Amino acid sequence: MADDPDRLNAPLPWHAACWERVCTLRETDRLPHALLLCGVRGMGKDRFARLLAHALLCETPADAAMPCGTCRSCRLTQAGTHPDLHRCAPEEDKSIINIDQIRAIGRFLELKAHYTGRKVVLIHPADQMNLSAANGLLKMLEEPPAGVHLILLSHRPAALPATVRSRCQRLTLALEDPRPALDWLARQPGIEPEEAAPLLALAQGGPLAAAELAAQGHLGRRQTMLQELQGIARRELDPLQVAENWLKFDAKASLYWLHGWLIDMIRLQAADRPPCVGNPDGLDTLSRLSSELKGPWLFTQLDRIAQALRLLEGPANAQLLLEEVLLPWAQREGERARVL
Repeated sequence: MADDPDRLNAPLPWHAACWERVCTLRETDRLPHALLLCGVRGMGKDRFARLLAHALLCETPADAAMPCGTCRSCRLTQAGTHPDLHRCAPEEDKSIINIDQIRAIGRFLELKAHYTGRKVVLIHPADQMNLSAANGLLKMLEEPPAGVHLILLSHRPAALPATVRSRCQRLTLALEDPRPALDWLARQPGIEPEEAAPLLALAQGGPLAAAELAAQGHLGRRQTMLQELQGIARRELDPLQVAENWLKFDAKASLYWLHGWLIDMIRLQAADRPPCVGNPDGLDTLSRLSSELKGPWLFTQLDRIAQALRLLEGPANAQLLLEEVLLPWAQREGERARVL
């Protein structure tokens, strides 16, 4: 049976090392009052933080500091109604965490804990706090009440003010060994074992994101798009029609994938031996394109995509941006190492 990412009775397989570290800190009474939990999207930071909060609030912890799942506190946590657990996230239809939400945390911390003497606050994503909110959190980080644990989650910790980062102990969820994540992915519905590694690479190392991409059919769509790119380069396909196809799928995702393919082509040109590429599922096509295009031209296209992604954040016309990115691949003006 496939693993359910919402179960909270055990860490995910690739969380084992970090969970062991947290357990050691708890056992030696060195668990910090402020923890900055980092990792790429889809690494399961929210799952890890919820499990940690659950364990901290449990009245009768089991082995390996796991929550028992049966005490009064565990039942409240599972129901999402524990009075000593506060979650802070952007409000509906908002993209930031504002100062009023941080003030609400302050009021929550002023109340006496109901059960174990501990209170836990989860802030996710912490990098979405505006400057006023971040500054408002500083005092809580500097002078937290006894028994309080503030857990900040972020996949972009560099976006947090240095004053906030310096007051938290950082814990990074990473795939030191990808095998547990690959084994987990291969057990998910609809994923063949040979698809696990390409999906994980496509998700930039986030197993949960990889499973979501598989469910949305991204792997097959991406292969089609790479073939379409090769078709444009060989003047077999109309770049304007391909731009329309990519727009129907997802303009931003299309540009990010094209950016990754370009980086791999540059790597292939620069390496004497086959390098480690980020898109192993498209290696044959990327190798052919890399051998047929000049390095400086590839770098120019990287700049073009970066500009398109910046413009895409604003009111720019997404189809026009895709067309401007794809049209140069159909031109024969000396950019190629040889005619395709």
